[in-house]
Amino acid sequence: MRAQRAVGLIRISTPRPVDAQEAEIRRIANRRNATVVQIFIDIGPENVPLEELHGMDNAVEAVKKGEASLVIAAEPSRLARSAPTLARFVTRVEKAGGEVAAEVEIG
Repeated sequence: MRAQRAVGLIRISTPRPVDAQEAEIRRIANRRNATVVQIFIDIGPENVPLEELHGMDNAVEAVKKGEASLVIAAEPSRLARSAPTLARFVTRVEKAGGEVAAEVEIG
């Protein structure tokens, strides 16, 4: 089975190390037999509109161009803080022909 190509998406509110999020993205990719081909980083406060997050736009474009078929975030809160915003992003990725993966640890 050929590995799926993925892009990672890291979102932080202030400039700081992103090692933990990147490690989690790579762990999720490994579990899904995917190869991370690029990681995009958005830096900005929580209330920034999706339209202003260029990392998210770049991830969707990578899917549209066939460079990746999977967008991975360390956890759903790294994509959006509200369910409607998260749903809009997932819809954009799906319309481009891809899927989104983010995991939540419970307990």
